[in-house]
Amino acid sequence: MVNVEAAVELRNKGLTYNEIAVHLGCSIAWCKKNLKEYKKPRQAVERVVVDATKEAAVAILKDALLRIECL
Repeated sequence: MVNVEAAVELRNKGLTYNEIAVHLGCSIAWCKKNLKEYKKPRQAVERVVVDATKEAAVAILKDALLRIECL
């Protein structure tokens, strides 16, 4: 089940339906149906969405570089 409050909060922060769907693990169709009354703010909103996969990839690459430098 999708956390509607979290979805609304993300929408109010300026995230798109696609970004919300990825973040909450739901479909874009669900977002369109349930968040249509919440409009994305027009002004640029600074958002911080941490993508654990990207952080993990960066950590792996840094570790690999350190190992190469030690050789």
